[in-house]
Amino acid sequence: MPCYNVDKYITNCLNSIYGQKTNYKIRLIVINDGSSDETKKLIELSKNNCPFELVIIHQNNKGLSGARNAGLELLDSKYIMFIDSDDSLAGTNAIDSLLSVAFFRDADIVEGSINYINNNKVSGIKQHENGILSVRDLCGQVWGKVIKSNLFQKICFPSSYWFEDSIMAQLVYPQVNCEKVFGIDTFVYNYTSNSHSITHQAARNNKCIDSLYVTLRLYDDRRILNLNNTQEYYEYILRMSRLSLRRMIRMPYKVKKAFFDIYSDFIMREFSNFNSCSYHLLEWSLKKGWYFLFYLICLK
Repeated sequence: MPCYNVDKYITNCLNSIYGQKTNYKIRLIVINDGSSDETKKLIELSKNNCPFELVIIHQNNKGLSGARNAGLELLDSKYIMFIDSDDSLAGTNAIDSLLSVAFFRDADIVEGSINYINNNKVSGIKQHENGILSVRDLCGQVWGKVIKSNLFQKICFPSSYWFEDSIMAQLVYPQVNCEKVFGIDTFVYNYTSNSHSITHQAARNNKCIDSLYVTLRLYDDRRILNLNNTQEYYEYILRMSRLSLRRMIRMPYKVKKAFFDIYSDFIMREFSNFNSCSYHLLEWSLKKGWYFLFYLICLK
């Protein structure tokens, strides 16, 4: 659990973890990533309430990726679960529900159902049925699931980049056995809309351009891991072009146009032999170099 200046949320998050009822052996790793508010104090005050093994790391600010990587360095369990400190676990059986299926099925990933919280109210849900889950239906973020730890054996989060969760679709999910991915209908995670989160800040910050940088960097990492280009991955790359443009929609024209030129060249260089099954106009605009058509498609 990485923490940075979340004194408004962290007590609720920690209490949701401490209240879990399970017979599984749990180690909670909390990384205070150089917080300047009361986060550090609240973590220390709460530690006597933790019924599990608790490891607290205080480090200089390294960003979300750096905090998560500090936790990964201590990884020696069969499964790992990530939780963001402004979110919380749902109910008291979230961990037990996920791990019960994981160990029984020897699953690579088990993802639970998710509540989306806005202004302390449930504003939406993502609920799975019990059973095998298509990889494409997994949530793109690291939270809300347990993941077999060996999937992180050769990878870590890209330091200093925003949108670091992209490693899931680009590096983690391609390694899984599709018959070993499961969903459960139990709600296990409360995702809280936070106005200070990267998602909300992206459009107002030059770091939104990281959406391009991290995509290209992780593409290079896929080569190191010997992950081949597939049709499904190509469709993902096309979706990312639209999402990235939306993330930088408030940037000046020359920034957006430069992004398009780079991405168009990337598509033509690496995926010239692929044809989309779902994004024909988007693909056409990128392969023909028609920025304004691409821009209009992305606005829809």
